[in-house]
Amino acid sequence: YIFLCRNFDIIYIKGFKPFHKENEDELIRFRNFIDVAYQRHNIIKLEGDFTVDDIFTKEMLQDIKIRRIYSRLLEISSSGFASQENLKKRVWQKEARIFLETV
Repeated sequence: YIFLCRNFDIIYIKGFKPFHKENEDELIRFRNFIDVAYQRHNIIKLEGDFTVDDIFTKEMLQDIKIRRIYSRLLEISSSGFASQENLKKRVWQKEARIFLETV
């Protein structure tokens, strides 16, 4: 996840399907991915036949970790997240990483 988020500012996920009890392992991996992407100010675009409200069941949203991911998805997918300020943060992070790798 770190490699993807370091090397791509915008990440598209095609064929995304909402979560349910049977794909809990995928949900944990997705949660970890969203945490990394959010920290690094990546823009995530999910393509599929759903809205953000359909990604998790009501029962899943009882879990605070799932509510955090839901909130981050709403923010990441908003137009404000792709603002100039966030893009500057991405550039600064890349420059800092390059500097640290050369030292």
